[in-house]
Amino acid sequence: MVLVRYRTRQLLQKASIGALITIFLVAIIIILSTITQETGPPTTSSARTSNVPIAGGINEFINASDCTYVDVSISPTTFLFRKDCVTVELVTSRAKTFSVRKGILNLTEIRPDAHDVLADVLLTYNIKPVLVLINKFEDDIFYARLILKQDDIYLDLDIKPSDALALASRLDTPVYVHKSIIKSQGVRVC
Repeated sequence: MVLVRYRTRQLLQKASIGALITIFLVAIIIILSTITQETGPPTTSSARTSNVPIAGGINEFINASDCTYVDVSISPTTFLFRKDCVTVELVTSRAKTFSVRKGILNLTEIRPDAHDVLADVLLTYNIKPVLVLINKFEDDIFYARLILKQDDIYLDLDIKPSDALALASRLDTPVYVHKSIIKSQGVRVC
């Protein structure tokens, strides 16, 4: 298992920029090919970049007073976001939760999946995920953003929550949820 990931990193380090772009696009296509009912119909991407260093961390992309850090746990078909005694439940497929569980346990199957490959690309090129933000719940669909950083350049990506969590679990990235989601979808558990 480790050998496969090591070989992937070796190949990426020797890759040209063109090869890197190809690998990155293939990884994105593989991830997008797993689209399920979780996100509904496709929409236009809303990526934005900023080369302004973020003073104090996340303030360029989110208003920290509107969001809160959450603990994430997993059941066979559910992601649970917990803050204090309130839990928000995101129902998904077993395949999605399995991918996140593999990331948490640092497991790679005989062949790496798309999340493993994308995590290797990010690590190889020193692109660090800053945070995952579950930022919206609309028409029974959760939406998320993934903030990436390389040197002093930040990238804000619209992403399916399950893909964001799969990458976050592999790259030790904090997860935040907008307080309006906790208020509207949260259930008191203690």
